[in-house]
Amino acid sequence: MRSEKDVIYNILNFAEQDENVTAVIRTDLLPVRDYLYTYNFYFVVNDVERFNSDSSFETCFGDRILLFRVDNNYPEMFSNTKAHLMVFRDGITIVINAIDKDSFLKKYNNENQYENVWIGDTFQKILYKKTYPNSDYESIWNAYAAVTDLWGKVGRDVAKRCGFHYPDKVEEDMLAFIEMLRKK
Repeated sequence: MRSEKDVIYNILNFAEQDENVTAVIRTDLLPVRDYLYTYNFYFVVNDVERFNSDSSFETCFGDRILLFRVDNNYPEMFSNTKAHLMVFRDGITIVINAIDKDSFLKKYNNENQYENVWIGDTFQKILYKKTYPNSDYESIWNAYAAVTDLWGKVGRDVAKRCGFHYPDKVEEDMLAFIEMLRKK
């Protein structure tokens, strides 16, 4: 797994070479964990549309196995922002929110202490709704395996019926990644 120093170097090197990026702000300063390292950044940019492609960061930060474009799923929450959540094969997750400088200044010039309170509340509610047969480690993993198996079967069926391609490779990579985490 890459070190924090390596990840920061890669991010800053990318930003230095892209004249569109005017500032890089790291928004996570969480304590070090044993695994599942997540790094969150804002790229303050001149032209946010240059980061609208799913391939914007495809190969520059490592072997990416998953991309979740938060701005595509929740556009009302990410106006003038292109949000890329990327999971890499080595266990690193990088989140880059590219935001135009005017929106950034507007958003953060008037600090609001309650701005992100709902996020924690939402995650709490989601976590409280998770249920497992018991708290035994193996039972939890067995329940997870049953859910992912069902999800794959239903997903393939829905994709087929709707004429869509099912992302088998992404599913395979993510399941292998999670199995690696399980073994740690």
